[in-house]
Amino acid sequence: MAMTTNLLPLSSGILTIYFIYSISVLEAIDMKVLSLTEPWAALIKDKKKFIETRSWQTNYRGELFIHASSTKIPKYAFEDTELMIIVGDSKMNYGYIICKCNLVDCVYMDENFYRTN
Repeated sequence: MAMTTNLLPLSSGILTIYFIYSISVLEAIDMKVLSLTEPWAALIKDKKKFIETRSWQTNYRGELFIHASSTKIPKYAFEDTELMIIVGDSKMNYGYIICKCNLVDCVYMDENFYRTN
């Protein structure tokens, strides 16, 4: 069955993906998506990165899709030898949703957080 995908961004970080089938059935699926630049998105996909920091908090817990933005790897990242060793031969997938994960917690990272972890 032929299928095309069209991504339409909505407010508050939600994307609606419409799957259009050859028999003209239109089905919409809402999902939570977090967009990251590479190589950080690939590191989550490859289970090498487990924490993502943001300036905002969320009460959402559950299924989350990781989107590798179309922004290319920043030049300074290539100079970070430790990062490049971790990245290794991970495939960069610019502009695609590359994996699904679970958001299990959202914590405020202050001095106390760093002392206890």
